Amino acid sequence: MIERNIGYFTLDNASNNDTAIRCIAAKLELLSIKFDPVKRRLQCLGHIINLVVKAFLWGNDPERFEQEADSLADQENYEAELLLWWKRGPLGKLHNIVQWIGRSPQHQDEYAEKVRQLNPESTAAALVQGNVTRWGGDYEDLKRALHQRDALEEFVSTAIQHNQHGEQDAQVTAPKYDELTPEDCSISTDIMQFLQPFRMWQLMLQAHHMQGALYDVLPAMDELLLHMED
Repeated sequence: MIERNIGYFTLDNASNNDTAIRCIAAKLELLSIKFDPVKRRLQCLGHIINLVVKAFLWGNDPERFEQEADSLADQENYEAELLLWWKRGPLGKLHNIVQWIGRSPQHQDEYAEKVRQLNPESTAAALVQGNVTRWGGDYEDLKRALHQRDALEEFVSTAIQHNQHGEQDAQVTAPKYDELTPEDCSISTDIMQFLQPFRMWQLMLQAHHMQGALYDVLPAMDELLLHMED
């Protein structure tokens, strides 16, 4: 019988998964089969890494921040949304700039041309829009922005000058508040270097040859713990 061969469940941290395991335990108890819903429910390390990094990037309650950002976007309250992200430091500023560029095909084309002028060897001209739910986009966004730093700084500086001379509409725009300073870029570089091992292990744990077993998980936990302590 399959009921006597049920082992362990590796699931993410959503509360409805706890409910599902308790339901299985209750069904098995009716068949006089012992099944501890706590011991048999394993956490997904990839999901834990995602939660850890989100808290590092966006604070102790990233879900609330995500809800507030989504709510302002739905309301099209652009200025309040800009200010919300601006308070999150260099990554918040970068988010605003990337979003500002992405909202206009003209901005996208102008930025791509700037990248080609200053980084002819670059194979990707567009920036990546990250999000709060999955931090991988934020990492790739930061990585590409730092690689294209000269083009990004010059493009934003030019946009601010044009705005000051009345060449753009009166709407509050991201570059007005979100020009990256040398200190911002230094902090962003430190953040990217800190996140590199987390990104590496997250991708490795998603690979087909990884089974989520202890011999996969423990090396990741050891390396990440030492990395954070260092």
